[in-house]
Amino acid sequence: MKPNLSPSTISGPAGVLNYFTQTPILRRIGHRRLAKLLSPFAEELKAATCTLPAPDPQNDDYFADLACALAITGRLPGRLLQTLQTIELAASAENEMPLWRAIGRRIPGVSVAQDCALDRALELWFAAPDEFSQFILPKSLVAPERSGGGDESGFIIRAPSLPAEERARGEEATHIRVDSCPFVVSSPPPYETDDQTYERLARLSPGEYDRARQPEATRLGIRKETLDNEVARRRPLSDDAQGRAVHLPAVEPWPEPVDGAEVLDQVSARFTHYLVLPPGAADAIALWQPHAHACSAFVHTPRLNLSSPEPGCGKTTTLDLIATMTPRPLRTENLTAPVLFRLVDQHQPTLLLDEVDSYLTQADELRGLLNAGHKRGACAYRCEGEGNAVRAFKAFAPAVLSGIHRDRIRALPQARSLDSGPFRHSPSLQSAHAAQRL
Repeated sequence: MKPNLSPSTISGPAGVLNYFTQTPILRRIGHRRLAKLLSPFAEELKAATCTLPAPDPQNDDYFADLACALAITGRLPGRLLQTLQTIELAASAENEMPLWRAIGRRIPGVSVAQDCALDRALELWFAAPDEFSQFILPKSLVAPERSGGGDESGFIIRAPSLPAEERARGEEATHIRVDSCPFVVSSPPPYETDDQTYERLARLSPGEYDRARQPEATRLGIRKETLDNEVARRRPLSDDAQGRAVHLPAVEPWPEPVDGAEVLDQVSARFTHYLVLPPGAADAIALWQPHAHACSAFVHTPRLNLSSPEPGCGKTTTLDLIATMTPRPLRTENLTAPVLFRLVDQHQPTLLLDEVDSYLTQADELRGLLNAGHKRGACAYRCEGEGNAVRAFKAFAPAVLSGIHRDRIRALPQARSLDSGPFRHSPSLQSAHAAQRL
């Protein structure tokens, strides 16, 4: 199910984070921009003995771990918590239009996310933090101060008092202040569903899970054995199992605006540096890279055909280069139709199919899926489960087909393909490969 990245109309209890504790939203923001947001607070985090996970792109659990760490707001430095809550305030449903107006006024040339309000608010925070004084505080987040100091979460979030001259003009407070209390009750992230609880527990180490098992089962109102079964189903496969779980790297946007034409020129230059290509082929391949990134915006995705008359002409090197510049690249030298539509449905990869001359011409079902998958809406239907329920699996995905002899890989209609032309062997490739290894 696609995560909901839109601002929620339900506000959580005062003192908690609603958006920064959701893994899909953090994944949408990306490692680099989260690091840019959190790095100014490094000294304060160290002083508070609060350790946040390092933003390692190779760590598939980074976003989930960070969401869990930010959910324990009592351990966060006050200034960091106030910053995060201020950005969340701008991303709330009540501030949708003021946020868009501020973006149009201060960063009109920057492309911002259409489907994630927090991502938009963060972009504005980097460019113009002074704009955040305008955003209104939703009434559901204003908690009356009590004599005991704070609410059940240990914090009071309220609109601060303004100077007398501003109150006389009828102005109202438009930003928040966070007053920490001396105690905090640790709890799971707010509004966590049962499935989210199982996913969170599945990421714990065996020792951590043993400590959390009893209280979590009690909180959920289920037997410990039931909890064990649900968590076990969601644990990732270990490397010593038969095969490994499929993990495709997430795509992170560059944190600063770039010149698209300049980027495409550099991409084309990388292909001509390592390969001897027919005229215009480097530019065509370079243009296919952004198409793969924006594939969901197109009705059709043409297959990119790479062919050569003999081995050693640079097709695999071309796939290596394409893999570094396309979203969620999936390299394979062998594939079946059921694996193809399940991979596409679950991971939305860029398919990089090598050696297709050895198997595609004999695989009618696979060839049919690749034919159909060039158009949005293409699906494969299968009966699943004990009840034989009919399920639709997506088959629409960008694909590169590489093989020897052009005639052998022309299994797809030419109207659905881009043919790069035949690759030729060149001695100059040897020096480029040697430089790459160095």
